[in-house]
Amino acid sequence: MESSSWKRRRLTRWITAGILFAALPAAADAAAAAAVAQAAPLARPALKKTVALARGIVAIPQQAANLLCLPWGVVECVCSPLPGVEFMPGLRHIGQGLLAPFRFVDAVVSLPVKVVDAVEAVATALPDAAALRNGPR
Repeated sequence: MESSSWKRRRLTRWITAGILFAALPAAADAAAAAAVAQAAPLARPALKKTVALARGIVAIPQQAANLLCLPWGVVECVCSPLPGVEFMPGLRHIGQGLLAPFRFVDAVVSLPVKVVDAVEAVATALPDAAALRNGPR
């Protein structure tokens, strides 16, 4: 099984390769293709911040759904004498449901910070890439 950091690096490589693959056919000459290849390392920090922003956006509905774990865990614990319903998963869901409001607030509060980080990374990467395109002055 792959670790999450390996998956993250692999996903970043695939996204970078996809961007290059999409940009290279648009490049009519070799100079433009070389400029795109030079700009790719400059776009990597912006790509990392943008991926972190996307994960933050996805985390909000996930944490909102985890708010339902508390009542579900209580129902599981109450119904544990019935066949097919166990007590321990109910306790696990209760614990998950007790932490869910705090994780939800954390996801909502940290989202604006991630937005600012991503916008700043993209805003700093664009002039650097444009400087490569225009050449040295």
